[in-house]
Amino acid sequence: MNQHHLLPGLTLTVAGGRPARPPSERYAVIAASNIVSGELGTDKSAPIAREIARRVVNELINDLSLSRDDELKCALHELRLTSTDDPVLQLAFCPAIDTVELLIALRLEGVRDRYGRYCTQAERQIEMIQIRKLLEKKLSDRYVKQLRK
Repeated sequence: MNQHHLLPGLTLTVAGGRPARPPSERYAVIAASNIVSGELGTDKSAPIAREIARRVVNELINDLSLSRDDELKCALHELRLTSTDDPVLQLAFCPAIDTVELLIALRLEGVRDRYGRYCTQAERQIEMIQIRKLLEKKLSDRYVKQLRK
């Protein structure tokens, strides 16, 4: 543990290492891998993890592009999220797993990289493609570790 002295008499203690991933993530990854491995016809963890990550990112991007003005579509989407045991949806939207936060952080990083400048529709599409690739890679790496435990 590292101790940082903020003010006389005040000390901040910081533990090393990052927090463990939630167990619900591992369970959802294993459940998703059971589905995906049968569809892909393989039991190798890397391609299975890539496919799970692709599906999770697709769900996140579809949710992001959902028009919040259409109440029926929003209600149907919310019903789908709450009434299913789909492990991909759990990986995408479970608050404990917090994959949405990762997407938000990557989007915020893009805004910072362009110094908050407004971008055209074409630039936004290019940025989302880059974010999608980066997010798929991060999640795939994470899921491979979960599958190999």
